[in-house]
Formats: sequence, structure tokens, C-alpha cells
Amino acid sequence: MHLLYFKTPTGNRLGIQTPTGIIDVDAYCRANNAPEFGLDPVTNDDLAELQRIAQSEGYAFRFPTDSVDRTSCVQRPHKIICIGLNYRKHAVESGMAVPTIPVVFTKYDNTLCHYGEEIPLGAVGEQFDYEVELGVVIGERCKNVSKEEALSKVLGYCVANDLSCRDLQFRSSQWLMGKSLDKFSPLG
Repeated sequence: MHLLYFKTPTGNRLGIQTPTGIIDVDAYCRANNAPEFGLDPVTNDDLAELQRIAQSEGYAFRFPTDSVDRTSCVQRPHKIICIGLNYRKHAVESGMAVPTIPVVFTKYDNTLCHYGEEIPLGAVGEQFDYEVELGVVIGERCKNVSKEEALSKVLGYCVANDLSCRDLQFRSSQWLMGKSLDKFSPLG
């Protein structure tokens, strides 16, 4: 199932891409007297209902795929947790030691960049870089999850871009400044 968010005159909406178009989930829910999803994060508990909607015959709530403006595939993330130097080749190219434990850093929601938006560069730095990443969307609150049950917590995957302002990033041992500029996390 392919979930997405798209722009409307009244704000962003959750959609499901199907072979016959994109279903406006909240319009479908409203017409069927069901609770709307809004922009709150979709959870694993929502998947059965979304699958049912995806298989519905509600063509009145479908738009042609090319008629919508997509936005970021996650609207209100609770956390954006990133792993640095997660590819051996990238660590070597960067002249950094391959870490023996994960290098963890975070980004904030100001870094989200919606589909097609421009990324403002140059205001505070000069050395910009980007890395294409695999985004993993966690579908429920969890903590201390075993390796065996980890994938059961995954809602889905998306393409992510990790932008960096290298001259800010390496001013200290904390990467936050160089990784958390506005629009530095395109997701889609």
C-alpha cells in the first residue's frame, strides 16, 4: 500500500495511491461517518482500516495521480533519528574512521521539506552536501525492542535526503547545527 500526503486548498491530506488514482482518505471517512485521520502520524493500528479503504469502490473520493501536489510522506514526526557514517565507503571517503557503534544524531521537524519545495541555501554556510538515505517510518511507540521484533514496528519505508552544511557540522563534535537547517530533510 502506498500512502502519501497531498495539498488541498484547506491543507494537507492523507491519500492512498491506487491503480485508479489517489483516494482522499479523510473525504472517504467523512462520507462514511468514520473518524478522520488528519495529519497525525499513521500507526500500525491504522493499517487494516487504510487497506479496507484502498480496496473500496469509493471512486467519488479519487483523484488522478498526476493531479495532486504531493507533500512530505510524514507530516508530524515525533522524532527524526539518523545514523551517521552508516556506509563503510562513505566513512572512508569522508576520511573518518568506520564507527564500531552507530553514530546517532537527530533532526527536528523544521527540517522537513515537502515534495517540490525549494531548499534555502547560503544564509549561514557555504559547504553543502547531500546523501540519499532509506527512511524507515516507525508505526508505533516502542522502546528496548529486540532484534527479532524490530521489523514488526516498521510502518513503511521512504526515500530520504540528508542534507548537510559541512562548515557548520564540523565546528563541534555535535552534528546538529549542520544537519538541522530549515528544509534539510526532504522525504518522499
